[in-house]
Amino acid sequence: MGAMPKQESSKRVGKTTQPLVWETDYVAAEQNLETIGFFSARYTRPSLRNEKELSKVVSLSDGRRIEIVPAAKYGFPNAEDLDFYRAFLKVCDERSEFVTVEENGKVTYHPRLPSPIGFSTRELIAKAGKVKNGRGHIAVRNWIERLSSTTIHGALFDAKMRKYDVRIGMEPIFRQ
Repeated sequence: MGAMPKQESSKRVGKTTQPLVWETDYVAAEQNLETIGFFSARYTRPSLRNEKELSKVVSLSDGRRIEIVPAAKYGFPNAEDLDFYRAFLKVCDERSEFVTVEENGKVTYHPRLPSPIGFSTRELIAKAGKVKNGRGHIAVRNWIERLSSTTIHGALFDAKMRKYDVRIGMEPIFRQ
Protein backbone atom coordinates (compact mmCIF):
# COMPACT_ATOMS: atom_id res chain seq x y z
CA MET A 1 0.00 0.00 0.00
CA GLY A 2 1.42 3.39 -0.92
CA ALA A 3 2.06 5.91 1.76
CA MET A 4 0.96 9.50 1.60
CA PRO A 5 3.58 12.10 2.52
CA LYS A 6 2.73 13.87 5.75
CA GLN A 7 3.70 17.34 6.88
CA GLU A 8 4.25 18.58 10.36
CA SER A 9 5.24 22.02 11.55
CA SER A 10 7.93 22.38 14.14
CA LYS A 11 8.76 25.38 16.29
CA ARG A 12 12.24 26.02 17.54
CA VAL A 13 13.23 28.71 19.96
CA GLY A 14 14.90 31.56 18.13
CA LYS A 15 14.23 30.12 14.65
CA THR A 16 11.41 30.32 12.18
CA THR A 17 8.88 27.55 11.78
CA GLN A 18 9.82 25.15 9.00
CA PRO A 19 7.73 22.26 7.71
CA LEU A 20 9.21 18.80 8.09
CA VAL A 21 8.27 16.39 5.31
CA TRP A 22 8.70 12.65 5.56
CA GLU A 23 7.12 9.60 4.05
CA THR A 24 5.57 6.99 6.31
CA ASP A 25 4.80 3.39 5.55
CA TYR A 26 2.56 1.47 7.92
CA VAL A 27 2.61 -2.31 8.12
CA ALA A 28 0.62 -4.50 10.46
CA ALA A 29 2.99 -6.01 13.02
CA GLU A 30 3.00 -9.06 15.24
CA GLN A 31 2.77 -7.27 18.58
CA ASN A 32 3.82 -10.22 20.72
CA LEU A 33 7.45 -10.06 19.62
CA GLU A 34 7.72 -6.30 19.65
CA THR A 35 6.16 -5.75 23.07
CA ILE A 36 7.66 -8.59 25.14
CA GLY A 37 11.28 -7.51 24.86
CA PHE A 38 12.28 -10.15 22.33
CA PHE A 39 14.53 -7.62 20.57
CA SER A 40 17.21 -5.97 22.73
CA ALA A 41 17.45 -2.21 22.37
CA ARG A 42 21.13 -2.07 21.44
CA TYR A 43 22.72 -2.43 18.03
CA THR A 44 25.93 -4.02 19.33
CA ARG A 45 25.79 -7.71 20.10
CA PRO A 46 28.02 -8.88 22.95
CA SER A 47 29.17 -12.48 22.93
CA LEU A 48 27.09 -14.85 25.04
CA ARG A 49 30.35 -15.95 26.66
CA ASN A 50 30.52 -12.46 28.21
CA GLU A 51 26.86 -12.48 29.25
CA LYS A 52 26.09 -13.47 32.84
CA GLU A 53 22.83 -15.12 31.85
CA LEU A 54 22.27 -17.42 28.89
CA SER A 55 18.59 -16.52 28.66
CA LYS A 56 16.40 -13.51 29.42
CA VAL A 57 13.30 -13.81 31.63
CA VAL A 58 10.62 -11.19 31.02
CA SER A 59 7.78 -10.58 33.50
CA LEU A 60 4.67 -9.32 31.76
CA SER A 61 2.07 -7.02 33.30
CA ASP A 62 -0.56 -9.75 33.68
CA GLY A 63 1.69 -11.93 35.85
CA ARG A 64 2.91 -14.18 33.05
CA ARG A 65 6.62 -14.82 32.61
CA ILE A 66 8.40 -15.78 29.44
CA GLU A 67 11.98 -16.79 28.79
CA ILE A 68 13.89 -15.85 25.64
CA VAL A 69 16.56 -18.43 24.86
CA PRO A 70 19.04 -17.48 22.11
CA ALA A 71 21.40 -19.78 20.24
CA ALA A 72 24.92 -19.53 21.65
CA LYS A 73 26.34 -18.95 18.17
CA TYR A 74 24.15 -15.93 17.31
CA GLY A 75 23.22 -14.24 20.59
CA PHE A 76 20.09 -12.30 21.48
CA PRO A 77 18.07 -10.56 18.74
CA ASN A 78 18.79 -6.83 18.81
CA ALA A 79 17.62 -3.57 17.23
CA GLU A 80 19.21 -4.43 13.86
CA ASP A 81 17.22 -7.67 13.87
CA LEU A 82 14.07 -5.67 14.59
CA ASP A 83 14.79 -3.57 11.48
CA PHE A 84 15.04 -6.72 9.35
CA TYR A 85 11.99 -8.22 11.07
CA ARG A 86 9.89 -5.16 10.20
CA ALA A 87 11.21 -5.29 6.63
CA PHE A 88 10.12 -8.95 6.55
CA LEU A 89 6.64 -7.94 7.76
CA LYS A 90 6.55 -5.41 4.91
CA VAL A 91 7.38 -8.22 2.45
CA CYS A 92 4.61 -10.36 3.99
CA ASP A 93 2.16 -7.46 3.66
CA GLU A 94 3.03 -7.04 -0.01
CA ARG A 95 2.83 -10.79 -0.77
CA SER A 96 -0.46 -11.43 1.02
CA GLU A 97 -3.61 -12.00 -1.00
CA PHE A 98 -7.12 -11.62 0.32
CA VAL A 99 -9.38 -14.63 0.09
CA THR A 100 -13.14 -14.64 0.48
CA VAL A 101 -14.60 -16.77 3.24
CA GLU A 102 -18.35 -17.36 3.40
CA GLU A 103 -19.69 -18.59 6.72
CA ASN A 104 -23.34 -18.62 7.78
CA GLY A 105 -24.26 -16.27 4.97
CA LYS A 106 -21.62 -13.75 6.06
CA VAL A 107 -18.75 -12.89 3.71
CA THR A 108 -15.38 -11.94 5.20
CA TYR A 109 -11.98 -11.35 3.65
CA HIS A 110 -8.82 -12.79 5.18
CA PRO A 111 -5.19 -12.28 4.17
CA ARG A 112 -3.35 -15.41 3.07
CA LEU A 113 0.40 -15.68 2.68
CA PRO A 114 2.07 -17.92 0.12
CA SER A 115 4.17 -20.72 1.55
CA PRO A 116 7.10 -20.35 1.37
CA ILE A 117 7.35 -16.55 1.38
CA GLY A 118 10.00 -15.63 -1.16
CA PHE A 119 12.17 -12.53 -0.96
CA SER A 120 15.66 -11.52 -1.97
CA THR A 121 18.37 -10.37 0.39
CA ARG A 122 18.66 -7.10 -1.53
CA GLU A 123 14.91 -6.47 -1.14
CA LEU A 124 15.05 -7.05 2.61
CA ILE A 125 18.10 -4.78 2.99
CA ALA A 126 16.34 -2.00 1.05
CA LYS A 127 13.10 -2.30 3.03
CA ALA A 128 15.10 -2.20 6.29
CA GLY A 129 16.69 1.07 5.18
CA LYS A 130 20.18 -0.42 5.21
CA VAL A 131 23.06 0.03 2.77
CA LYS A 132 23.33 -2.65 0.11
CA ASN A 133 26.80 -4.12 0.59
CA GLY A 134 28.51 -7.35 1.61
CA ARG A 135 28.01 -6.67 5.32
CA GLY A 136 24.27 -6.27 4.74
CA HIS A 137 24.05 -9.65 3.00
CA ILE A 138 25.86 -11.32 5.89
CA ALA A 139 23.62 -9.49 8.40
CA VAL A 140 20.47 -10.81 6.65
CA ARG A 141 21.80 -14.39 6.65
CA ASN A 142 22.67 -14.12 10.34
CA TRP A 143 19.25 -12.57 11.06
CA ILE A 144 17.48 -15.53 9.44
CA GLU A 145 19.64 -18.00 11.35
CA ARG A 146 19.24 -16.07 14.63
CA LEU A 147 15.44 -15.97 14.40
CA SER A 148 15.41 -19.60 13.26
CA SER A 149 17.30 -20.64 16.40
CA THR A 150 15.96 -18.31 19.15
CA THR A 151 13.07 -19.72 21.17
CA ILE A 152 10.57 -18.28 23.61
CA HIS A 153 9.28 -20.40 26.48
CA GLY A 154 6.07 -19.32 28.16
CA ALA A 155 2.47 -18.52 27.42
CA LEU A 156 1.98 -16.28 24.39
CA PHE A 157 -1.33 -15.15 22.94
CA ASP A 158 -2.56 -17.36 20.12
CA ALA A 159 -4.79 -15.08 18.03
CA LYS A 160 -6.34 -17.97 16.12
CA MET A 161 -7.46 -19.73 19.31
CA ARG A 162 -7.99 -16.41 21.17
CA LYS A 163 -6.21 -17.61 24.32
CA TYR A 164 -2.77 -17.92 25.88
CA ASP A 165 -0.95 -21.04 24.77
CA VAL A 166 2.11 -22.42 26.53
CA ARG A 167 3.01 -24.55 23.51
CA ILE A 168 3.83 -21.48 21.42
CA GLY A 169 7.54 -20.86 21.51
CA MET A 170 8.61 -24.39 22.17
CA GLU A 171 10.23 -24.26 18.76
CA PRO A 172 12.09 -21.38 17.08
CA ILE A 173 10.09 -18.36 15.89
CA PHE A 174 10.65 -18.74 12.14
CA ARG A 175 9.61 -22.37 12.04
CA GLN A 176 6.11 -21.26 12.95
